[in-house]
Amino acid sequence: MSNQLTQKLEKLFSLRTRGIKPGLGRITRLLDHIDHPENNYPIIHVAGTNGKGSTCRIMQSILTAAGYRTGLYTSPHLLRFNERIKIDDKEIPNRDLLLLFEKFTDFMDINKASFFEITTAMAFDYFREQAVDVVVLEVGLGGRFDATNAVTPDLSVITAIGMDHEEYLGDTIASITFEKGGIIKPGIPVVIGRQNDSKIIKILQNISKEKDSEFFSVPEACIIHEKELNLNCSKLSLQIFHQFFKNIKYPLSGNHMLDNLLTALTALSIFPGNILSEETVNSGLTNLNNPGRFELISQNPVIIYDVAHNISGIKKTIETIRNYFPQIEIDVLISMKATKTLDTLGQLLKELRGKVYITEMKSVESKKVSEIQKSLDTHIESNKIIQNKNLTTLLNEAISDRKTPLLILGSHYMAKSIYSFQKKNLTNA
Repeated sequence: MSNQLTQKLEKLFSLRTRGIKPGLGRITRLLDHIDHPENNYPIIHVAGTNGKGSTCRIMQSILTAAGYRTGLYTSPHLLRFNERIKIDDKEIPNRDLLLLFEKFTDFMDINKASFFEITTAMAFDYFREQAVDVVVLEVGLGGRFDATNAVTPDLSVITAIGMDHEEYLGDTIASITFEKGGIIKPGIPVVIGRQNDSKIIKILQNISKEKDSEFFSVPEACIIHEKELNLNCSKLSLQIFHQFFKNIKYPLSGNHMLDNLLTALTALSIFPGNILSEETVNSGLTNLNNPGRFELISQNPVIIYDVAHNISGIKKTIETIRNYFPQIEIDVLISMKATKTLDTLGQLLKELRGKVYITEMKSVESKKVSEIQKSLDTHIESNKIIQNKNLTTLLNEAISDRKTPLLILGSHYMAKSIYSFQKKNLTNA
């Protein structure tokens, strides 16, 4: 990467000191300055607590397979900023990113816009320049006051909702659901993925009714006739509304990932254009790239990396790995951001009956190992808790002479260290 681009990225990242700033006034004024590029293409807008990134990637991959030039905007990135802005699953090239930075330098101080607001506007502008046919747009935080909610989409999608970011969205499932439901727009259809609480469904139905938005429930729209779930690739026979898919090969593991697939397929079946066919779906899924989501980074020993970083996400990941390894002890390595809630963490990890390796991260404000250990103490024996503030050192200890599976959980900010370690030490992935 050129020094010039590095400097531009540093300037952009410095805007994070402005913090998270809910509200649509700044992003709307910023989009006014660039003549509202978001009005130049259809948009599928996706909110939720867990699964929204995976659902977005599934839709993008299938849309691309169907011949659409597809823009994808997601966050956060794992390794490179470029991951946030993609067309047909190709990251924005450095040269194009540099041109965007040059264009947006003068906008970075308009209304004291936040890092995410500037990044969102850059993505919208780039998608207009590149003449995409459709954009799949992931909400950053919440929904109602998220910068992405400045758009009027052609379809809204809400994946599984759970407790997370309580400091911004409220400390009840009702308040969080209300914020996520803020992406539902007047007269725009909304697809709701499987939820674990009937209260969530009721709140979203009420919002849809108030907005006169047609409401589609994924569990009601989908029927799975047959499924064979495997760690590397699952096989499915299913029905979406009145359309049958007899031989779908799905490379993502776990029931929660299956829910994301069904949400994506339901959304695409509603989206105009008669996109779905068995051939197109399989072609899209073959090319699906979804790093850090129940990702098998080593087969011998089995090591799985998942960026689950809240209690509801961790619970689903634990349920998934238990489906594949129902009897044996499974060890966990975990690190979490300082803002995350640790309630019930020990109770969840106890179900795996293995050791728990706890560590910290250097690139972000991290939970102290002492805090994580305190949340585990009443549920997990002290001799099963191993701590080291150095992630790489702890990884080396965790894989030494390993015979049983290891599950790595926690923040997206671990990714760079995890993949660097994988490249150097895990040659059989």
